[in-house]
Amino acid sequence: MRRAILAALQSRQWTVERADRGNIMALIQRRNHQAEITIPYSASSYSIRYRDSQNLGYKNGKIHRNYNKWIQNLDRSIQQELNRASF
Repeated sequence: MRRAILAALQSRQWTVERADRGNIMALIQRRNHQAEITIPYSASSYSIRYRDSQNLGYKNGKIHRNYNKWIQNLDRSIQQELNRASF
């Protein structure tokens, strides 16, 4: 799981800030926008959690649509890496 997440982050140009056992912290910088996430994981599951952002208008649980696209793309890449590893 860890390798799949790290490979997906790299392929999507996220910067890994910290990669502890069971928890990865990463950020992405696009122009003047920045998003920070935490990815807790185990051998069989993971989740992508919002941590912080700059210039994405986060308020009351709502955020700029680009954030959601970045997360969807990252999730898709993680799934592809997991599928690749299972063959």
